[in-house]
Order: sequence, then structure tokens, then C-alpha cells
Amino acid sequence: MASCSSRGAPRTSARHGATVAAALKRMPPSMRESKCVRRPTARNAGLRARKSPIATIFFRAANNRAIPVLCPDQLETTSYDAPASASHIFRISVWPNTYRHAVPPDSRLMFLEQVERHALERADHVALRWSQTSVELTYSELWSRTGERAMRLAALGLEGAPLLIFGANNPDAVISFIAAMRAGLAPSFMPLPAARFDDQAFWSGHAALFDHLGQGAVLAPQTAVDAIRQECPAISLTLLASEQIDSLAASPLPARPAGTAVALLQHSSGTTGLKKGVPLSYRAIDVQLRAYAEAVEFDGDSIIASWLPLYHDMGLIACLMLPLTFGAEVNFIDPFYWTANPQSLFEVIEQRRATHVWLPNFAFRHLERAVRRTNRIWALGSVKAWVNCSEPCKADAFAAFLTRYAEHGVTAGSLTCCYAMAETVFAVTQSPPGTPVTIRHVAAIGLGEIGETVAPCSPGEAAASVLGCGRAIPGCQIRIRDADGQDGVYGEIEVAAEFLFDGYFRAPERTSLALQNGWYRTADIGFIDSGELFVCGRLDDRIIVGGRNLYAHQIEQLTADVPGVTPGRVVAMGVHHPESGSERLVIAAEISGESDAIAKMIIQTLDASLGLRPADVRLFSDRRIIKTTSGKVDRKRNRERYLSGGFA
Repeated sequence: MASCSSRGAPRTSARHGATVAAALKRMPPSMRESKCVRRPTARNAGLRARKSPIATIFFRAANNRAIPVLCPDQLETTSYDAPASASHIFRISVWPNTYRHAVPPDSRLMFLEQVERHALERADHVALRWSQTSVELTYSELWSRTGERAMRLAALGLEGAPLLIFGANNPDAVISFIAAMRAGLAPSFMPLPAARFDDQAFWSGHAALFDHLGQGAVLAPQTAVDAIRQECPAISLTLLASEQIDSLAASPLPARPAGTAVALLQHSSGTTGLKKGVPLSYRAIDVQLRAYAEAVEFDGDSIIASWLPLYHDMGLIACLMLPLTFGAEVNFIDPFYWTANPQSLFEVIEQRRATHVWLPNFAFRHLERAVRRTNRIWALGSVKAWVNCSEPCKADAFAAFLTRYAEHGVTAGSLTCCYAMAETVFAVTQSPPGTPVTIRHVAAIGLGEIGETVAPCSPGEAAASVLGCGRAIPGCQIRIRDADGQDGVYGEIEVAAEFLFDGYFRAPERTSLALQNGWYRTADIGFIDSGELFVCGRLDDRIIVGGRNLYAHQIEQLTADVPGVTPGRVVAMGVHHPESGSERLVIAAEISGESDAIAKMIIQTLDASLGLRPADVRLFSDRRIIKTTSGKVDRKRNRERYLSGGFA
């Protein structure tokens, strides 16, 4: 139990002492029962000399009740201050006792309580580290600094409303995000404007989002706030410059949210129109992360290396919420820096002995192709799981990555696949670390009609190698729509889960189409074999040419493998042809090299692999391909650009 004194403060009254005692009884069990809650004595005075308090519990006395608020203490105090008669505010500092290793999550605690617990029991353990700047935040520092900012945000009086946080992947943005949760807001990371985004698409999409939200606030650097005012003059949300947020008056924090309360909003990249807002509750996040940690073998001793942007669900959930829930360490690399210096990921893995790395499929190709070949051997054997997620997992990407980096410690068993989406918080399936992923070879020329059984390839027939994404994680079910439970039937993937969202934010019509009888219609296409999921593409990515089903990502991958084509800068489109009543295949790509020769190789490659010649191939030496804020090819807007003559 914490000891209290009034050293350096007015003498306390018996009534105040009784209020303190009552307040201590209301402490969370993880604090009240922990030996970490105590004041320094002569016996442990050394702690005070080398550490700051883990946190300070501020209590506001009102109507003989003590309302506790945890927040940081920048003062070297070991006691509570008796309240002045006007403010009735006093505090109790909490000091660390012992360092505890690999703290498992307490099943009674949600995300914020877990982080609080780690701040007490793993005070000096590194929570977050930014590699380019070497800035580190321990769990105690993270909890303290988010508490300070939370009181500033609470003063806005927007409890329960969305807070859109525009910012780089830096300490200030992360602190603001967790502080917003503590202040009772529903935060959502947003990308800053950048040269790689199409300006018109970026601002029109965000203007539509601001209008759709209706209420809430935007927190961004002053330059971004000025740009928002200029580009979205009709915005009704409160605009806050991050440089001024800490100058706001502090306010007591609201009561801890219930498990059903919205913890955060995750927004889609808006590839098909308005960004979809997915409200995620504290309970859904908690159940998902416990189930996923079991599937991917993650615990408090795990270490993450990540360049992923936090406005992407893989970056936010897998590389921020997951490690903070389990008291683990995450090392961030700036996404733009990694793109230009891909070996920086290997440097962090080697230095920090990282155990888990999440990457989209294109990143495996980028690491295999772009890291300069030298005699250096990277120490990558510490990685238990390289998780391929966010876009269709490709067998050739894994094969090329393994071939190059096997001597560096990468094993076939460490290459895993995950099928995930914001609507289930994150993971739906995960292939087990330590076991090579399953590969199914099926006919490549169209993957069949919906409802048909996927056929294995015949001898001599072109094959598509489809990677297994593993089985459903605990608490989740998967099925193929209208397949009646039969293995190998090709169709739309549906998901039911304990952590499934309840509906899109302020979008009842879209929700009713997506959620039907407790099952979520993903619009992804695949099949299930022996309980394992194989994802082939998306319904809206199908290109139907001459009655054959083809998938844009399949065509784009074949095109990107042609020498001279810039990886990740290819789009395949189906354009309606009135005379035939079908679609014509159009390819647009950015290249470095002689365009006629590259176009000829693209046509030959697609003809040999798919038995299909594109009707039109457009190649550019400059940046023309539009991508979403999450880095995916925006097929809808690229098709519009082609039809309007933008690819001429």
C-alpha cells in the first residue's frame, strides 16, 4: 500500500486523510495489490536518485468522494499534497519497486489498464523506440506523458467524439493517440499530405470524411491545419495545432470507459470512395489481441521492428496496440526512410534482436531487390515470424526472399501469412510460425466461377501458386458463401467473430449490406481446404475478358516481374467494350527503359502465362499511377484517369 505524507505541503486534516484512504481503496487492483505502490525510504532511497515516479495519482475531492486521475509528475515528490481549500486537488506519487520480466496480460484488464499495469510493473522496460532519432519511451514515461496530454484533451469537452490525428510516425503522434483514448475520445490516425498522393483525390476524400463525421476534432501540425483550412473551408470539426495542445488548460479525466465503449476509429484508405470508419470497442480489441498473440506466438518478451505507417491497421494494431498490451518493445522506422533505405529494417532487427516483423507482400520483393548485395551477412535469425499481410500473399515473393536471405538466418518456417481486416480489429487467420506455409497449385487461367470447385492444375498447364493464410484464430469463424461447408469451393469469404465490429460509423446502409445474420461479407474471393484459408482476390478486382475471370493483382504481379517495370507502379484495368459486350484489358505502368521493348515483353509475358494479350499498354517514365494513402494501387481512380485521357 502506498504511504503518504505532507512534506512540503500544508498539514492535512483528518477528513483529507480519510478521503485519501477511500481513494486508495478505489485504485485498480493491479495497483492496489502491487508491491510497486510505495514511497521511497532510507532502505530504497537509491531508486529516487535514478528514477522518476512511475506516475502520480491526482485525486479531486468532491462531495466527500475521491475521483482518481493518473497523470505524470514532473516534480520530485514522494507524497500527496494536501489540497488548497479552493481546488481540492491532491496527489500521491507511485514509485517503482522491482523490475518484472515478460508480464502476461491480466484477463480482467482492457488496453489502457494493461498499459498502466506495465508502467507500474515494467517501469523501465522500453515500450517504443524510434530508430532514426534514437528516442525511447519506457512504459513509465509513456504513461506519464500520455496522462499530461490527456488532461489537455479532456478540456475540449468532446468526450466520445472522433479525434483525427494527422502526423508523422513520431513520439508526439503516438502520445496524442493514447492520450485521446484516456481522455475518452475516439482517435484515428490520418496521413499527412505528401507529394506521393494525388492532391485532388487526397483533399476531396478528406473533405468528404470531415463532412461525414459531423463532429469531433482534428489534431495536426500547424502547417497541416493551415492546409486543411485552405483546402476544406467548410470543415465543421474543431482544428487544433499540435504545437499548441500542451498549452491548453488541464481538466480532470473522465471515468475509465466500459468495454463496450469505442476505443478508436480505423478508416479505410478509401479506394472505392468515402473512407469507411470502423469503430472498435475496447473489448473487441482486447479479445482480438489475446487470440492473435496466441496464434502468432507473441508475448512480453517479443520485439517488433516496423516501418509501417500507423494510419494503416497493420501498423496500428499489430505494431502498436499488440506490443503495448503485452508489455513488449516496438522499434519504429520512418516509412519514407525505409523505402529509400530498405536495409534499415535489417539494421534494427540485428541491433534489437527483433522477433516479429509485419510486411505487405510488396515489401518482401523490395527487400530482395533493393538491398545492395555485399558480403555482409545480416543477423536475421532472431525473427520468429515474418508476417505477410495486407495484400494477396505471393509464393514467388516468399521464394525470392528466402533464396536471398537463407544464409542470413531466414527460414521457411519463419515466413508466415495472415488474413486481416479492420472490421475484425485485425487478424482473421494466421499461419503458424515454425511451419512452412501451405501452397496450392491451381489452374491459372481464371480461377473458376463463383461456386465452382477449384481445380488443381493439369500437367503442362500454367499454374497459379496460392499461399495458405492459416486457420481462423481463436474466437473467429470463416466460411465460403453458399459453399455449404464443402472444401475447395471458390467464392466470397465470410467471417464471424467475437471481435467483429458492429457496423460502419454513421453508415447504416453500408452496414446492412456488409453484416448479414452475424456474418461479415468481405468481398474477398478464395477457398478453404482442410480448414485453411486461401485468398485469391477481390470481387471488385475481377476483370472479365471473353467470359474468363481474371484478377487485377494477378496481372499486375506478372507485369511487375518484367525487367524495366517499376515494382508497385502497375495497374491492370477492365474497360467496357460496347461492341463485344465484355471488358478489354488495359495495362498502365511506370518504367525505366525503352518503352517499345518493355511493352513487347509485357504482352509476351501475359500471353504465355494467361493466354491473353492486353488491348492497350500505356507506359510512362514519370509518376502517373495513383495510389491510396496506405500505398495500394487505387484502381478506381486510375481507371477514371485512363478514361479521361490522363494516361495519354
